[in-house]
Amino acid sequence: MTVVELRPHPAKFSDAILEVLQSTLDAESRRHQRHLRVLDPMAGTGKIHELAGATTLGVELEPEWAAYHSRTVVADATALPFSDHAFDAAITSPAYGNRMADAHEAKDVYKTGPRAGQLTDRITYRHKLGRKLSPNNGGGLQWGAKYQELHLRILAEMVRVTAPGGLVVVNVSNHIRNHREVDVAGWWREAMVRTGLLVPEQDVTVPTPRMRYGQNHGARVEHEWVFVMRRRDETVCRPQVR
Repeated sequence: MTVVELRPHPAKFSDAILEVLQSTLDAESRRHQRHLRVLDPMAGTGKIHELAGATTLGVELEPEWAAYHSRTVVADATALPFSDHAFDAAITSPAYGNRMADAHEAKDVYKTGPRAGQLTDRITYRHKLGRKLSPNNGGGLQWGAKYQELHLRILAEMVRVTAPGGLVVVNVSNHIRNHREVDVAGWWREAMVRTGLLVPEQDVTVPTPRMRYGQNHGARVEHEWVFVMRRRDETVCRPQVR
């Protein structure tokens, strides 16, 4: 039996985000009058499994993070190993395309903030995992065309495995780059709508605490987004062939 070493993860659902997700699932469960089948295709260490009233399953590309929970399997979110319409909801938080995608082996110190003078610990996906990220891991992509292309493939898979009438939910955040706010959240919302199969149901802003140290400790956006969208029945959307 192979023993996988657990490694820390730099980005998890915060308590505030989990509260929004729980409220969303509670309302949906009442609507269906049953427990829901819920997938997180980029599950990390499996915070999705803390949600009640649902049968949760996680997919995680890196074994060192998947091993945190027995209901998380190692698989690729761009090619989910599930049939069409297998879940009542697909819920995830993608990487944000920010400095957490950095991969260089820096040994510098914090110049400002409460940890000034201390050696940086590099809160990034690469450094927390302790090795190079696997191909198709969005945590290694800075914001740009490659990030967008990969996540459009993942979004398409989320839509595919969600049953008509089900929910597709994305938690995402903007970030500051070159002193300007990058509208990652706006791109995600537009991409979800552009699928033609997702109807916006609720846009939730969630104030969240951020890291207050590092070179950019003063340049943090103050909230994240949770986009809740309902999947259409594609037979309704598909043009009729005459």
